[in-house]
Amino acid sequence: MKVGKFKHKILHVSFTGLEQLQDKFNKTSSSRAKNAKLKSFWYVALRLLFARPFYFLNHYVRRGLWREGWYGFAVANIAAHGRWLKDAKMLEIYLRRRDEAKARKG
Repeated sequence: MKVGKFKHKILHVSFTGLEQLQDKFNKTSSSRAKNAKLKSFWYVALRLLFARPFYFLNHYVRRGLWREGWYGFAVANIAAHGRWLKDAKMLEIYLRRRDEAKARKG
């Protein structure tokens, strides 16, 4: 098969609406939190407290969602929340495992 170039841009739509995008981030944040290695409890705790605005700006400004108006603003907020949710779930898993270990010892 010959490799070529498209003459026009391709629009890739990975979600059909804001509700589906929110559900997608909720599901992926759970699996990513389970598979992530917790570098440091305090590192993730600080991210949980302070990093959400940076997650938003990364999507809204750096990835260019500002060009999409209110819809881009909404998508950037949902994406930032999804990333924040991964951090929250990582801490939840860590605390649950810590409590289980204490219960086994005590």
